[in-house]
Amino acid sequence: MKRVEIRLDLTNVAPLLDVLKSASDALAHRLALPLEMPHLDPDSKELWNDDLIASQNQDIDGLIKLFNREFFREETIAFDEANAEAMVRACSALKLYLFNEYLADLDEEDFESDNVVFDVLTERQQKPYLAFMFLDTLQKVIMRHLNDFILEN
Repeated sequence: MKRVEIRLDLTNVAPLLDVLKSASDALAHRLALPLEMPHLDPDSKELWNDDLIASQNQDIDGLIKLFNREFFREETIAFDEANAEAMVRACSALKLYLFNEYLADLDEEDFESDNVVFDVLTERQQKPYLAFMFLDTLQKVIMRHLNDFILEN
């Protein structure tokens, strides 16, 4: 099985891990994007919601666990075919949370085109923005390699 290792600069990533852990904790009992299924009865909606939250938490926990003691020693995280899709889903959930909680009032066009001027962000937005951009980049790297995994098989 092909394994991809990503080398990260600890001094840049470590401060963002607190933001990611905080986001993970905030999502422990809720979905990053609320479930809107008005045609479901309340019991079915609750079961569906609980299953989705459990799956979301499992994906996010897998991502957070990449930043373990080995990461702090080697400054490297790794993924393969077995965990790549879960890592992409975890990045998506965390990005949704960070955007909705901290960044929603940014100009959407600037945000989508990566033209956000960091200096105009409030102190409350700065680390979540950097964490969002980190997750976005990580997600793109994983997806590029995930496509390679698919093409190779």
